[in-house]
Amino acid sequence: MKRWYSHSIVGLIVALLFILITPDVPQMTMVGSVLALLIGSILPDIDQPSGKLRGMLRYLVFGFIVLMLYFLLTDWGYITAFTPGTMNSMISLGVVLFFSYVITIGFEKLIPKHRGPIHRFTAALIYTLFCGVAAHSFGVASPETVALAGGLGYLTHLISDMF
Repeated sequence: MKRWYSHSIVGLIVALLFILITPDVPQMTMVGSVLALLIGSILPDIDQPSGKLRGMLRYLVFGFIVLMLYFLLTDWGYITAFTPGTMNSMISLGVVLFFSYVITIGFEKLIPKHRGPIHRFTAALIYTLFCGVAAHSFGVASPETVALAGGLGYLTHLISDMF
């Protein structure tokens, strides 16, 4: 089994080559392209159960769900669901944390097995389209360059897994 950083190193090398090949790209497009490329080069390993990326995702999802439940229960920061008593607030927070944990575990069950559909060229195409749409929505001058870089990073990962 490869170490998680081997894909990062390959991604960095490809990102440096991308920067050298496309020096006239506007700065915001270059930043988005390099980020999309680097994320794409490690993203397929999100389906590895014991991987570092999966562990980070677990905490990110858990934190996101805690915040969303908190804001939904408190009417976006104006406390309505939490009562003034400290004990009731602690119980409410415990309930939020419990349900956040249950939802996070449920989310993890949705992630397919290792080397499953996430390690396919179809997933690379979906990631490429996502990068282009995200770049366009952020107002990047050349979203197709960001999409190309993201797809290149994802494909770099898939190709390096073959060796």
